[in-house]
Amino acid sequence: MSEEEIIDCFALFDPDKSGKVDSKDIVEALTTLGEMSTDEAEKMIEDAGGKSKFDYAKFVKKMNKKARGE
Repeated sequence: MSEEEIIDCFALFDPDKSGKVDSKDIVEALTTLGEMSTDEAEKMIEDAGGKSKFDYAKFVKKMNKKARGE
């Protein structure tokens, strides 16, 4: 899945089109999709700064970079 496709998925959790989603929504999305456990998702949020609201485009780009080892 490309970065843009992932960003589009997060946009589904952004009904007001603010560009931000609650961290609890990110955890719910990742665990519901079976991508990771709740503990793994919460750890990822913590590693990304532990904010309650995330700019999901920046979040996806940061996590993608981290996954590539950059």
